[in-house]
Amino acid sequence: MIRHVTLVRHAESEINTWHPPIIGGRSRWCELTPRGIAQARHLGQWLAETRPPIDRVAASTAVRAQQTARYSLEPHTALRRIETFTTLEEMDQGDWENLPRAQTYTPAVIAQMQALVWDFSAPGGESQGQVFARGLRWLEEEVLPRDDAHTWVFTHGLFIKLLVTGLRGGDRATAWQVPIQNTSITRLAHDARGWRVIDQNTFPQGTIDDAVYL
Repeated sequence: MIRHVTLVRHAESEINTWHPPIIGGRSRWCELTPRGIAQARHLGQWLAETRPPIDRVAASTAVRAQQTARYSLEPHTALRRIETFTTLEEMDQGDWENLPRAQTYTPAVIAQMQALVWDFSAPGGESQGQVFARGLRWLEEEVLPRDDAHTWVFTHGLFIKLLVTGLRGGDRATAWQVPIQNTSITRLAHDARGWRVIDQNTFPQGTIDDAVYL
């Protein structure tokens, strides 16, 4: 049986709008902004109109991911249960979480990041390679053994970037640059050939409304 996994990045959250920018990391407490709620409901309108197959819904334990799932699934009265997993959380930035980016990413730190690529980690945090490994583990342990053909996952931008890069065998040095916007959809599939990326960062609602998505 072919397994389909649709990854949805959470809608705009409070940390996405902070200036100067900080290193958000997991920030499980962070909620959606009013615009983020509008984004999630906009996605929900498309879901209500097209009714794509959804057999199971999973989300990160972060508030912003669960809020995105709930606002966008409101029209789906049959989908009341959202399973939450710590393995779907954003990359753990350890001691750097909530620190200003300008203060943390010094020339020396950037040089070390470029040298180690996926093996670099913030003090007390995760490396990009570790994030990919736990994302792949979640797919192997929580999707493949199940009978659900279509699983929707509400998660985080960097998590999706690293999973897509790893599955495609892409350039690890530039994985963080893979475009994944708020409420965009990235689709995976698994068959006898293994996991593959069908598409990424798409907006099936139609034309992207700059007022909503940028």
